[in-house]
Amino acid sequence: MGPRKKSVKTCLMNNEIPEETVSDETKDYMNQLSHEVLCHIFRYLPLQDIMCMECLSRKLKEAVTLYLRVVRVVDLCAGRWWEYMPSGFTDCSFLTLLKKMPDVEQLYGLHPRYLERRRVRGHEAFSIPGVLEALQACPNLVGVETSHLELVESIWTYMPHVHILGKFRNRNGAFPIPPENKLKIPIGAKIQTLHLVGVNVPEIPCIPMLRHLYMKWVRLTKPQPFKDFLCISLRTFVMRNCAGPTNSLKYVPLVTGLASARNLEHLEMVRVPFLGGLIQHVVEDSWRSGGFRNLHTIVLGACKNALEVDLGYLIITAARYMKFGSSLP
Repeated sequence: MGPRKKSVKTCLMNNEIPEETVSDETKDYMNQLSHEVLCHIFRYLPLQDIMCMECLSRKLKEAVTLYLRVVRVVDLCAGRWWEYMPSGFTDCSFLTLLKKMPDVEQLYGLHPRYLERRRVRGHEAFSIPGVLEALQACPNLVGVETSHLELVESIWTYMPHVHILGKFRNRNGAFPIPPENKLKIPIGAKIQTLHLVGVNVPEIPCIPMLRHLYMKWVRLTKPQPFKDFLCISLRTFVMRNCAGPTNSLKYVPLVTGLASARNLEHLEMVRVPFLGGLIQHVVEDSWRSGGFRNLHTIVLGACKNALEVDLGYLIITAARYMKFGSSLP
């Protein structure tokens, strides 16, 4: 074997850094990317981070402008449905933001922590009329995700063509029910999931698109709240500890309407004073056409007029897909 070669190491005096390393560290790689690549990167970033890039360089500002001009789906909460949208918005700033997105079709995460009911002259605030004005400035808007009771009611009133995306659930539910917690649902409202907790509701009308309806601590204020109830696409119906009419006959349209929902899979009624034997008769009339046959979960609890035969008929009709059943005295 020959002698081992000595390794030669270059010693840097006075902590000097090679020029190649310095040039690599100071090189701005972001500004070297094309606008198309930057717009593709923005698709994976939260909107708040994208807007912060406007002030970093001229090229990034141009890329942000291009991205907002063509974006169609926007999430103000970065996919975190339990959070609130960024604070600091006013009517003017929110309108300016949405005007930069003329092609937006779906707006998710519209969960403001607080909204003024009306505008005040000379005072910059975030109000329901201001949000509606900004939404109406988007000509291609198809759907909005929100959890604000008054805002969703205003959207139904002034923008009935707009769908309520995702799962609508009010975040201010409480018991006793606060007087400001109220919601009027129009006939044919474009919504698929409605989860209400601690809300005053006049009635539940005909909503063909509705698939999931959850009601807890809901006060039904009209004498006949289920007069026009018909939700043919319903898959889940939960009514727990709600206050409504005490007359058992007022719940006949509710049970017949549920029988019309051929895809109903989950039925849960707690403290619903429907007429004893009503479910038996409705099942006898509707089972041939598919009423209650696809149920896999049945829960009846504290329904004071309910009879054993009501639960028995439901279980027999849904025996093919039945997975869970519960009856509470």
